[in-house]
Amino acid sequence: MINQNQNKTLEAIGQALFKHWFIDFEFPNEEGKPYKSSGGEMVESELGEISKGWKISTIGGEFKTILGGTPSTEHKEYWCDGTIPWINSGKVNEFRIIEPSTYITKEALESSATKLMPAKTTVIAITGATLGQVSRLEIESCGNQSVVGVIESEKIFSGYVYFLIKFNIDKLISHQTGGAQQHINKNNINDLPIIIPDEKILNRFKQIIVPIFTKISNNCFSNKDSSEIRDNLLPKLMSGKIRVPI
Repeated sequence: MINQNQNKTLEAIGQALFKHWFIDFEFPNEEGKPYKSSGGEMVESELGEISKGWKISTIGGEFKTILGGTPSTEHKEYWCDGTIPWINSGKVNEFRIIEPSTYITKEALESSATKLMPAKTTVIAITGATLGQVSRLEIESCGNQSVVGVIESEKIFSGYVYFLIKFNIDKLISHQTGGAQQHINKNNINDLPIIIPDEKILNRFKQIIVPIFTKISNNCFSNKDSSEIRDNLLPKLMSGKIRVPI
């Protein structure tokens, strides 16, 4: 519980900082003062005013995006004794993804549309009840066809990608189509216009956010370990197989 509360606080700090710097344009200027309110030069763009020296691009123009897939369930050999993590869109409801829905085999990976996404990938649920949910992989994993992953680039690190998607998810959802099951597609994500800050400001943001995300990740795995210990010990304690010294 302590770790969960700490993670909520850390996530809120990261979100507040992202908004202050990249939406309100109040990142520190050369004198350490808030840029926009201290008279920093703003220029017009298709997304409104942005800081001078920044640019407008798209998700697809800056990052590799991956649409998942599901290996055929008619082939048991794709699912039995698998070692490769695979998630369905329901996992994207989780704050951070630290374990898969199941495992698939190497043959399944090679014979289907699913692709392996690295840890730190921002994942988006694109259909049905989970439409618009956003999470972050803390493990390497494949996904199903209702999951799109956005992978960091050499210049733009995963923490910026994560908050960028979180703050733009309503714009993405506005493109939803379909009848009973609303959805967006990979092209909607690729075509989303985004703001790209200058490298210096991105690096300053990275120095602050990476330790925060590392702490969140460590807390998530610590909670998982504690839960596994509890789940293993509690039945034995209840049955009397393990006695606690008094």
